[in-house]
Amino acid sequence: QRTWLAEAARRRGVSLTSEGSDYHYMLGLLMTGHTGWEHSILVKPTYSDFARFVGMAGGHYSGQLGIAGDYPDGAALEHWLARGNYWYNEKAMRWHPWQQMAPRRVALSKPTSDYGFPMQSLTAADIKAAGGYIATGGHGEMRGFDTHFEIWTLAQAMKPIDALAAASMGGAHFLGLDTEIGSITPGKVADLVVLNRDPLTEIESTTDIRYVMKDGRLHDAATLDVLWPAAQSYGPRNWTNPAISKTDTVPDNVWDR
Repeated sequence: QRTWLAEAARRRGVSLTSEGSDYHYMLGLLMTGHTGWEHSILVKPTYSDFARFVGMAGGHYSGQLGIAGDYPDGAALEHWLARGNYWYNEKAMRWHPWQQMAPRRVALSKPTSDYGFPMQSLTAADIKAAGGYIATGGHGEMRGFDTHFEIWTLAQAMKPIDALAAASMGGAHFLGLDTEIGSITPGKVADLVVLNRDPLTEIESTTDIRYVMKDGRLHDAATLDVLWPAAQSYGPRNWTNPAISKTDTVPDNVWDR
């Protein structure tokens, strides 16, 4: 059935991706013509012959390493949440309903060496070194941040420039859109972000965003108000409730109309 699907994709001229799993399953996918897969290779360390095969096949690997931790390692998401303290992050609270942020207040803090994700990042680096393609993708657990977490996780084993390339050109190539998006090149769609700090020096600077350019309009990154070509307010954020930030001495059991 996988072979039939791969043949249909070739006839249509489209890429074909799939869900990650064990070694033999993923090797079979690549052999039948699938262009890549999402989710992590949980075997760690990864054998070099596997990484070389994926590279020689021109396979794409989008690991979603943020949620890839298995017992007893814990996930990279847990690591980054513990470092970020996002409940007290003004920008995070502005763009997320507080009900979604509240569960993120609790995160286990432990040394990076206790996690498995640095070794899983090395798997991605090995595949890239062998000629394969690496793409980033968030998984929705921390919208707006999870793709950044993925970049930071890849940077545990890659140079910052390679982790950034995975988040731009890597994803574009995976989708077959690398002639249209993914880099600042004449003729491509010019969606981009402008940072306050150099991510090549400190990879976690990717969230320190000053401007966002999308669809030909320049936005303030903190408010998403349009700055150019014509100033325009973002408007109301209907998911917010200013009352949650109120500080007073009224007991919880008092109903305040």
